[in-house]
Parts: sequence; structure tokens; C-alpha cells
Amino acid sequence: MKTSFNSSKSCFSAFSQLDENQRVTFLPLKHLTLFLYITLLSPKFFVYLSYKDYSMKKILLLAALEDEFGAEGARRLSESCDVRFTGVGKLRAFEATLKALSGGDYDAVLNAGTCGSLRHATGTVLRPSVIVQGDIYVDSIFATPPEFAARGDEGVSIVSSDDFIGPDTAAERRASAGRYDCFDMESYAIARAVRFYADELGGRLPVSAFLKLVSDNADGDAGEWSVRIERLRPALVAATEEAVKELLSTTANRILIETDDLR
Repeated sequence: MKTSFNSSKSCFSAFSQLDENQRVTFLPLKHLTLFLYITLLSPKFFVYLSYKDYSMKKILLLAALEDEFGAEGARRLSESCDVRFTGVGKLRAFEATLKALSGGDYDAVLNAGTCGSLRHATGTVLRPSVIVQGDIYVDSIFATPPEFAARGDEGVSIVSSDDFIGPDTAAERRASAGRYDCFDMESYAIARAVRFYADELGGRLPVSAFLKLVSDNADGDAGEWSVRIERLRPALVAATEEAVKELLSTTANRILIETDDLR
């Protein structure tokens, strides 16, 4: 026999509305057996009590720089997930991701930030599902297979390079980057670190997701990016907040399913 989640909530709600003297009377009487049954045999009861705190600790949000969210945006996002900044470049991103994963048992990892694109207009929000390593690792004997995000728009791709792609970038490299929906400097390293953490270090594999806002069309340098992000930041923070909510909802359903399986 299973006690429904609604029954657990009703019992807790009734108990919480009693004053201290009433609670003393409430527990020793006929309700004691039901109360103990619910709390000891119904894992969902504990999920109900600690759902908010539990779920908030399960999302890891990674971005290259705090400037992408701004101090206030980072503070707002930190209310619903753990926020970490990796630094720029694939090596830093790989190391920072592994360090963060080793310090917490996460259900999902979201990498959010800006990107360049030769296909989409500035301000476009993309959710890549195919993550490719750029530089010499494309179309060469050193080519590595792509990584795939558990959440994202089908067929949307991003390639990660260690160099900023701008107007002075060689035509061949610009053409290579243009084969993908967008490009950045961290996504592939983060995706690879997530899989490495599970496959090689024995960690639990979290759901992975990527959200990118197009900040340029390879038509400016890093200095101009600092100016553009001021205008684009509100849209990036808003899109990231929505992505976090979606992941929290998915995580909540996953928690309830897993705890129900304990019975």
C-alpha cells in the first residue's frame, strides 16, 4: 500500500497549523501511527519538506566570465543554482568543470554565455545539442568526435576554439567556423569534462545543457565584446533563468520518480 503525496502534504499541513500545546496532544493520539507511517515509510514526505533547498543545490551553472551575467545577474542566478566561472579557454573550462563536479553531486550542468555566429543575428538565443572541438581537431588526423548535450535543440551545433574569431581571423578558419551555428571558447571542454567525470572518475553523469546568446558575427574584437555585453546582458540573464527553471522542473520530476522507486 502506498500513501499518496497529497496525503503526506495534508497531514503535514494540518500538523503545522496547530499551536504548541495542540501538537503535544495531536501526536500521542490516534494520528501518531499515521504520522509515523508517513514520515518513516514515505520518502516523498521528505521531498516535500526539503524540495526547495534540495533542488536548488542540484544545478551547476557554468559561465566563462562574471561580466556575462553581471554582479546582480550572478546574484539572482545563485538563488536557484550553484554559479561558477571557469575563465576563458578550453583548458581552464575543463579544469574548472571537473573541480566543481568533484565538490557537489549535481543533477544537471548548464553552460550559459555568449558566442559568435556567422549564421544567426546578434541577440539570438541558441541551445546547441552538438558540441565540436575546433582548431586542429576539425578535418585532420587529430579530429575528435563531437559531444552531445542531453538537452538542446536538435541539430544546433557549436564549435569551440582557443582563439577569438574576428575580422582578422584567417579566411579558412572563418569558413570552418561558419559550418556551425555558433562558436565559443569553452563549450566543448565543459561537455568533455562532464563525460570524463562520469566515465573515468566514477562520478554520476549529470544532465548537460548549453545556452548561448550571439554577441557578434565575427565582426569585432574582444574589446568590443565588453561594450556589447552591456546591452545584451539582460537578455542573457533572462534566458538563463528560464533554462534553470526548466532544468529544476526536470530535476524535481526525476527526484520524485527516484524516491518513489525506493518503496
